[in-house]
Formats: sequence, structure tokens, C-alpha cells
Amino acid sequence: MAEKSSALFPSSRWMTYRAAAEQLGLTPGLVAARARRGRWRTRTRSDTGEAEVEVPEALLDFVEIELEPDLPLRKRVAQAVGQVDRAEATRTREKAYAEERAIAKERAVASKRPWWLRGWILN
Repeated sequence: MAEKSSALFPSSRWMTYRAAAEQLGLTPGLVAARARRGRWRTRTRSDTGEAEVEVPEALLDFVEIELEPDLPLRKRVAQAVGQVDRAEATRTREKAYAEERAIAKERAVASKRPWWLRGWILN
């Protein structure tokens, strides 16, 4: 892996596709595609025969920012999810109870009909 600056573009580095992929967090194929789209210069190393690409320094000089987990927000989200789950369970219970009451009411009405109309559903 050659990390020398380019004479033409001092703000770039020559790297193999594999090294550039590791540095950028991509696959070598994606680095090659980006090099074609960005018209980055390429060359072949004479000592190893590996292909190198001239990667702009701006892509290599990024700073990783570690964000602290937002625990209060996660707690609020967990509470909201719990409330939604409880509301859904309550609604399901109430729906089942209403269906049971409707069936019981229909049976009570059916038992009051004369025997010859019990098989028929009348409103």
C-alpha cells in the first residue's frame, strides 16, 4: 500500500483498491465504481503489479463522532410502546367481550321465540 501524496494533486493519496476499501469502509468493487464515477487516476505498481487509485484526501480525513446513547429518549419510547401494547390488548379483550355479549343476547332472544321459529333468524 503506497500512501504517498500525488505530485499533481497534493491533497490525495495513492492506495490499492483493498486498502482504500478498508479505509473508507467499502468493498473494493465499490471503491472501483467510485473511482470510475469520480474519474480518479489509476496506475499499476511496478513492484507488485497491484492496481492503485488516487483517493482524494478529503474522503480519508473524516472524524468519527461517538454519540452517547440517548437513554431518556429510549425509556420514553419503551414506555410509549408499552402503552400501545396495553391499549391493543385492552381493545382486543373488549372486542372479544362484545362478541360474546352479542352471541349471548342472540341466544336469549332465540330461546323466547316459538319452537317453530327458532331455526330462523329474525330481526
